[in-house]
Amino acid sequence: MKKIFFLLLVFIQYTAKAQEYQGFHTSSFAGVYSLNFNPAEIGASRLKFHMNLIGTDLRFSNSYIWLRSGALTNPSVFDDVNFKAKYTGERLNGNDKEAYLSTKINMPLSFMYSINQKNAIAFSWNLNFLANADGVSENLSRFIYNNKDTNLFRLTNNDYFNANLMSWLDYGLTYSRELINKGNHNLRGAATLKMTTGVANMFMFSKQAEVKIKNQNTFEYVNGGFSSGASYIPVLDDNNANVTTGQIIDSILANRRIGWAGDIGFVYEFRDPKENYSYQMDCKTVTRNDVGKYKFKIGISLIDFGYVKFKRSAFNTFSGFSADSSKAKNIDLNAFKAIKDGLDVLQDTLANYNMVMHKSVTDDIIMLTPSRVNIYIDYKFHKWFYANFTASLAPWRRNANATAHHITEFTITPRFEMKWLGVYVPLSTNYSGFFKMGAAIRLGPLVVGSNDITPLFSSQKETYAANVYMNLSIPIMQRGKIKDKDKDGTSNKKDKCKDVVGPCENFGCPEPDRDGDSIIDKLDKCPDIKGLVELQGCPDKDGDKITDSADKCPDIPGLAEFNGCPDKDGDKIIDSEDECPDVPGILAFKGCPDTDEDGIQDKVDDCPTEKGVLSAKGCPDRDGDSLTDKLDKCPDVPGPRDNLGCPYGDLDKDGVLDKDDDCPKVPGPVSNKGCPNPEVKIIQEKIKKAIKMAFDNLEFETGKDVIRSKSYSSLINLANNLKDKKDYKLKLSGHTDNVGNPVKNQDLSNRRAAAVKKYIVSRGVSADNITTEGLGDTVPISDNKTPAGRQKNRRVEMNVLFE
Repeated sequence: MKKIFFLLLVFIQYTAKAQEYQGFHTSSFAGVYSLNFNPAEIGASRLKFHMNLIGTDLRFSNSYIWLRSGALTNPSVFDDVNFKAKYTGERLNGNDKEAYLSTKINMPLSFMYSINQKNAIAFSWNLNFLANADGVSENLSRFIYNNKDTNLFRLTNNDYFNANLMSWLDYGLTYSRELINKGNHNLRGAATLKMTTGVANMFMFSKQAEVKIKNQNTFEYVNGGFSSGASYIPVLDDNNANVTTGQIIDSILANRRIGWAGDIGFVYEFRDPKENYSYQMDCKTVTRNDVGKYKFKIGISLIDFGYVKFKRSAFNTFSGFSADSSKAKNIDLNAFKAIKDGLDVLQDTLANYNMVMHKSVTDDIIMLTPSRVNIYIDYKFHKWFYANFTASLAPWRRNANATAHHITEFTITPRFEMKWLGVYVPLSTNYSGFFKMGAAIRLGPLVVGSNDITPLFSSQKETYAANVYMNLSIPIMQRGKIKDKDKDGTSNKKDKCKDVVGPCENFGCPEPDRDGDSIIDKLDKCPDIKGLVELQGCPDKDGDKITDSADKCPDIPGLAEFNGCPDKDGDKIIDSEDECPDVPGILAFKGCPDTDEDGIQDKVDDCPTEKGVLSAKGCPDRDGDSLTDKLDKCPDVPGPRDNLGCPYGDLDKDGVLDKDDDCPKVPGPVSNKGCPNPEVKIIQEKIKKAIKMAFDNLEFETGKDVIRSKSYSSLINLANNLKDKKDYKLKLSGHTDNVGNPVKNQDLSNRRAAAVKKYIVSRGVSADNITTEGLGDTVPISDNKTPAGRQKNRRVEMNVLFE
């Protein structure tokens, strides 16, 4: 018995396999073996054709019994009477226990074929075996292992116990297509449709069941319930103990049921920008598929999403099982041998102990396929060195009936890969928290590997899992770079002059080329002038891809829409006809802009961002009095420029406008300029002469409000004539020419009028009798186009007013 137990463990240690060729699954040389991990991988495989001859991957893991690894290298342990005590042991932590066994056999003649750069297809068929035990309580595990804790135990600590065994065949057709190929980015997708057929299935599920043991042959009582099922098995269903293996297989095939499943996957590649995977050969672009193109790739897939159908066994007549603990006592286990006499006898035996069997109401068992979601990233450090991180997620319904499942694993795999050689070192962990280091090697058509090799090199290490995988195939690599002996871009196969360079259009043989631009004369549109290949042999001096003969500006790079002439500002007016070549403009102004679209180009528009009128130099003038709104004190009422755009008033209503009224606040006749007393209010000739002298001699420093010293004497004379005249009001109006910014001119005219007032006040005239205003360049008295005219316009006018 011990030898059988040991042989089983050793077999499992050397033949069990991790999930889908762990470490090898994302290799560009995995070919047909990548289908069960991500079908999109065949789209960029470095194999043109790949056929499986034989392939298998198996796996075992559990969280309870360990085997000392030294037993694997020491055959003498078979004869050791203390084998169990020395080489096996228990993991006791109070938790429920799990076990997992998986076998996949890749059946012969499964293949993949890369049709072209965009498309690939595959056919595959596999024999699958999967067994799970979940939620097994620690005391039940110990009872099974060594009859300990046999007083009272529950099947599970967490209220459920689930055991599944499932074997099935699947037949898959795969199509992979390139979805995006732009720049350095490439995306592929693939889908596999699978037809499934069940081979064998058994399951058991229980909630809150407990058993008390009286002795090895008797249950003292049973309380709880469970459901179970099994597919059709001839040796049980037909009560024929002598049935052969062949008869069992024939019977299973004859009673098989059809189900469906599918896979879907995507792979994104970021292509290495430093590499060029295309070249010219035989007058066309050829892409190399025999090299690894990506800098890194990211993959995601959903595998085995579907169901498997089995014919239900007649032995599977109970879907519920229960016993009343107050009545079902001292059950003789030998009584259950009645199963040999048929199900009716078994049912009567169970009824004696008040146990109830519930017959199934369906002829089929439907099992969901054990699905997985695979996510990974693969990075290329060098053309031979890669690293991969994979998360293989296996969701399942823990507290549900008949749920076969894989296990969730996380793996990091550094690898070395060449065309006929690959070395892989997967480092992984799973739901149990055990860390494993594996190794695999690819030698041409043969791959051998294991996910955990540490037990082979340690005499003391305790191991809870083991695996191995192997496959043998026929790989046909993608075609390498096409041979071209004379390097002229014509392949040896098509080159009629293999030792002489010649164009591919002439099958590699040289032809006349008068201008020596490597374009034969019969294909050269400019055979006597050296030119460019892309312009069919014609020259392009300025490099704008427009032949000189069709280029109106052959020495300056330009645009095809303008026959080779440039348009720097992009306003559709060529630079040679554009008066503002660096600023986008409009045709009406020969390429110069009119930002505010008021019909006045910006360079003569004093308000280029506000719509205006020509009479106001492009600035807005709402009342149309030719004075811009920003200088117009009455922008909505027309008025003269010398009154800042406001109409003249008649404050004292004497019929004399204020501008002509020497006494604007006191009514008077027109003949006396609006003043009531001609003797007192008529301006003395002496004061008039003083004002004229001061006006004629007044000068300022250029562009400043500083009065020149030579103007002082005339200003002093004016001040002396005014300081005793308390009823005389002096009004000073500053003016400038139109040179410069209008706003600055306005400010300068204000400051100059204020400077004159300050000086006259300093000579004894009351400041209250003097008012100032600045009119800028708005009231010229001469032509600003001449220096003499501009000189006259730069002035401060002086007027005497009477109250």
